[in-house]
Amino acid sequence: QAEDSVLQRLKEGNDLYLERYGFIFIVCATGKSASEMLDLLEQRLDNSREQEVHNAAQEQIRITELRLEKLFMSTRSPVTTHILDLGTGIPAAGVDVSLERMDSKGAPAETIARGTTDGDGRISDWFAGPLQAGHYRLCFHTGSWFMAQGRESFFPVVNLDFRVTDEQNHYHVPLLLNQWGYSTYRGS
Repeated sequence: QAEDSVLQRLKEGNDLYLERYGFIFIVCATGKSASEMLDLLEQRLDNSREQEVHNAAQEQIRITELRLEKLFMSTRSPVTTHILDLGTGIPAAGVDVSLERMDSKGAPAETIARGTTDGDGRISDWFAGPLQAGHYRLCFHTGSWFMAQGRESFFPVVNLDFRVTDEQNHYHVPLLLNQWGYSTYRGS
């Protein structure tokens, strides 16, 4: 998806890097755009060979860690959430949530997953990934949750739309909730 000029500069930089250091440029590309990798490559071309051996080893360690985590250590889904009830200051346990993929016009195209927040207000392992890049929506069914507690609420459903741009990344989308409003952010 990168511009041709960026790809050409990456190729030229990689060739120069190989000639200068005797091994290929290694960078953990997860979450980085082609432009970001080009910036790193150009910065690292000024380093000594000793420094680049160290940098390459650190990058390879990070790549290996991510691969091992993906294979063996992580059971979390590519999209996770956490709901905190700001009115009470405690996690919102028992909220029904669905994840939908949206079409090019912004309409629901497919339901990816359905889940209910656990005792800590979290949903972390509700479907396997990865997700394709695109437009997604988390639907929090807050009205029925508040009603079950005997509390009134203004928003019966909170819909949070977001974009997946890197299929290897994790997207944590928390919801800070009260009876009359909500807030969110991209978590980690």
